[in-house]
Amino acid sequence: MGLFSRKKTPEPIKPSAPAKTVNPDDIFGAPSVKPRQVNTGAPAAKPAAVNADDIFGTPSPRKAAAPAEPLDGPASINPDDIKKKMQELELELAEKSAQPKVDYSQYGLVDDSEVADAQEKYEAIYKEEHERYLRSHVQDISSANTEGLSDKVDDMLSEVNAHRAQEAAKVYEVSQVSDEEVAKGMSELQQAPKDETKDALYQSITEINDADALSSMVDSMMNEVNAHRAKEAAKVYEVSQVSDEELAKSMETLPEAPRR
Repeated sequence: MGLFSRKKTPEPIKPSAPAKTVNPDDIFGAPSVKPRQVNTGAPAAKPAAVNADDIFGTPSPRKAAAPAEPLDGPASINPDDIKKKMQELELELAEKSAQPKVDYSQYGLVDDSEVADAQEKYEAIYKEEHERYLRSHVQDISSANTEGLSDKVDDMLSEVNAHRAQEAAKVYEVSQVSDEEVAKGMSELQQAPKDETKDALYQSITEINDADALSSMVDSMMNEVNAHRAKEAAKVYEVSQVSDEELAKSMETLPEAPRR
């Protein structure tokens, strides 16, 4: 498989030959070259004349040859005109290049009257263009057909009135509350609110002195601190003892102190 998967190295790209420059004088000033005829000594053969009667079999009236009409198309361009135009363009370009560059600081200030005149001209042109745009976009709107319009309105009103009559005829089922239930509810609302201070659970609560509350808080905090200290003291940390041989070996591997 290695032989078939090997790729061919691409050939180096050869540099293309430089393009030849064409001189306009060589094109327009060169004489026309006609194909050269080889003289073999024999007389040139003349084209045979073709008769229309021999081809179609029917005699055709002889007509005089019509003068050749010029073909429609662009006229040929004279090379001298092209050279003349190129010279004029080169002269114009040279004159523009020779002109000094104009800086914005060399321009004078614009008067307010010039600005106002320009604004008025612009507004007049804008108004004219806007009116022309509106005239070009006017659409003919035909009048609506009013035939049968009153009948349609009457049908709509009758439909609305029928819907209103259906809504008015609906009977909603609402249960009526008896007078006894109303009197009972009103009597419950008119009762005085319950005094919670007269409740047995409320009276069983004893008042705590501020000093007692503070001392009990401090005692609980100290109990938590002492319990934490006891847990830390009960922890046993495993520390292995290093032998003298291992200590001496590690001392030998340490680098020596630099001499002063």
